[in-house]
This record gives sequence, C-alpha cells and structure tokens, in this order.
Amino acid sequence: VFKTTDFGATWISLTTADIKGFASVVKQDPINPALLYLGTEAGLFISLDGGKEWAAFKGGDFPPVPVRDIAIHPREKDVVLATHGRGLWIIDDITPLRSLTTELMSKSVAFLPSRPSTFDELGGDGWADGDGEFDGRGPRNGASIAYYQKKRHIFGDLKFEIFDAKGALIDTLAGDKRKGLNRLYWAMRMKAPKVPTGASIAGGAFVGPQVLEGNYTVKMTKGKETLVSNLEILPDPLSIHTKAEREAQFGLAMELYRVLESMTFTVDRIVDLRDQSKDLAAKATDESLKKRLTAFSSTLETLRNKYVPVKEGGGITGEERLRDYVATIYGAVTGYPGRPSQAQQERKDALKKDIAAADKEVDAFIQKELPALNQGLAAQQLSLKLLSHEDWQKAQKK
Repeated sequence: VFKTTDFGATWISLTTADIKGFASVVKQDPINPALLYLGTEAGLFISLDGGKEWAAFKGGDFPPVPVRDIAIHPREKDVVLATHGRGLWIIDDITPLRSLTTELMSKSVAFLPSRPSTFDELGGDGWADGDGEFDGRGPRNGASIAYYQKKRHIFGDLKFEIFDAKGALIDTLAGDKRKGLNRLYWAMRMKAPKVPTGASIAGGAFVGPQVLEGNYTVKMTKGKETLVSNLEILPDPLSIHTKAEREAQFGLAMELYRVLESMTFTVDRIVDLRDQSKDLAAKATDESLKKRLTAFSSTLETLRNKYVPVKEGGGITGEERLRDYVATIYGAVTGYPGRPSQAQQERKDALKKDIAAADKEVDAFIQKELPALNQGLAAQQLSLKLLSHEDWQKAQKK
C-alpha cells in the first residue's frame, strides 16, 4: 500500500506489520481524509490516522475473507464490502468511525455521533424454501447508540437510560464493557407492560409500545461518571401513516398499557391478601376465626378468577379472563402502526367498564370483611395487611 501527494512523482509506503495478506483495494473516506479502508486477502483493515497504524475490522463477526472492492455510500453512510466467498457485507453507519480523533480517544469514555435512527414498518419476508432460498442477516432494526471506551469497563455500573422529551424514563439498557468503539441498539419501544400472573400466558402483551418519532435523551452511567447525549428518531420514509395516526395508535396502546398495569396491582393485592389469610388460618387457635379466614381466602381466589385464569393444566388452559381480553386488543393495537379502528376503541371502553365493576366488587368485599377479621386476629396479636400501591411499586423495582 503506497501513498502519493504529488500526483505520482513520489510514493510513501503505508504498509505496517498490522496488515495481513496482499492488498486488493484501498479507499479514503470522503468526509474524514485520515480514515482509510484497506481490503486484503485476509480481511478488512482500517486506519484512523492516514495509514500510520492499522487495525483489523472484526465488527459483526466479520470473517477473515478476501475483500476485493469497497464502496462508501454517500447517503446512508455505509461501507459496502465485496468479498470472495461471503458475498456482500455492509458496515452500517460509519458516522462513529469518522468522529474518532486522537483527542477523543484520549478520554476514558465518550459518546459518538450516529445518523438519525429510523423506524422500519416493513412486514415479514415470509418463507422462501427450496433451491432459491436466500439466507443473510439484514440491518439491525433499532436506534443506534455509539460510544467509545479507552479501557475495558470492570468496576461499577455501565448502563444507558432512555428519557423522553418530558424527562420520563422509558427504558434501561446494559452497556458492552469491552474497550474501543461500541454500538448499542435500542428497540425504540417502552418496556413490556406488567401483566397479571395467571395459570396461562397472556398472549399479545410481550412487548412495549413503539415510541413516537422525536428527540430522546440518553444518559450513560459508567461507575461514577455520567454522560448525556441526544438520540433522534425519524419516521419510516415509506410509511403510509401520518403522524396523527401514529399518535392515535400510541395513545390507545398506552391507555391499554396502563390498564394492564393497574390490573396487575389489583391481582397482586388479592394474591397477597389471600396468602396472608391462608397462613393466619393455620396459626389461628379459634376454630370460628379459622373458618372465616379460610372462607375469606376462598372468596379472594374466586374474585381473582374474574381477572386471570386460575385453572391449572399446562400452558394453555382454555380459560380467558379480563387480562386476556385486554392483552389481545393491546397486541392488535401495538402490532399495527396506523390509526386504531373504531371497534378497538369501543372494545377498550367496554373492557374498562367490566374491570371497574370487578374492582368495585373486590374493594367492597375487602372493606366489609377485613376490619372484622383483624378484630378477631388482634387477640393473637396478628393482622391482615392490605398491600398499598406504594409498597407494590417498590417491590416491582427490586
């Protein structure tokens, strides 16, 4: 590998011991002239200082295959590699690489710029079996967060918190501890909703709602150090849905999200009180009080069955309760990026009424029976304690 600065009159060798295999192609980055890409018989090598030092590129499990040609996409900021034996490889978004300078790499840790992240509303590829099947990894679907570490992180936390424009925490991600340039991907979704536990799995509520386009804040905590960066998310340029339609979808998804969380608190409170009454029934010396506690526990279990399936029998019990109805409509809304249907809105309203009626029945039963039971338990210096929402929230954070 040689370099000329006088139109070929003289040449300077850029070859170092870091380069393996004979060279096939070398390209200079059009934005950062000190950034060089070298394709050899043994892979891709990158220099950040105009060829003084080289490092083998191994990102994304790139194999040591011959790289015969290199193209730098001017719009997408991707590097496209033509290999011998592994087809085309694409290094997504080299914006972080372009920003690596000697000054930046002297810092212990730093955020690196990335291109704006874009939603992908494309559907699945389907099945393509047979001789014509193509198998290859596509680009990562998520918001890219790039950062640099001078040394491998060993002690303390290394986490990334995502905040919306109002400062509300949306998600928390664990960082990669290795030294050098790292890239973290955020799914651009909130955490999955809390779902009441039952005898079966509630389908449809496995992922959180997709967030809206806009600017978000990323806070990195690395031991005692804290850094903040901006994250820009853009809509899919091929989307057929307007911003208003996406906002309507997000609004209904979040309403159902909160319904599931509220129901989870109610069910957990019922279970906690049921288990307390079972334990105290075993300790009670008064037979009348023991029967009352047992009956109280049994009724609570009946009330729980209004919200979730309680019939044991494997992963699929055949039972569907309020939790399952809400989870089904939640899954349908979050699975389609456009405006929710009128039927979905009406179904949500009907379910909220059913849940309110069930909540009212639970509250009335507890308010009627709990004081009398605690009065009877007081003689043994025992009591039933109703789980507060504050204590429940603390338990969720553990």
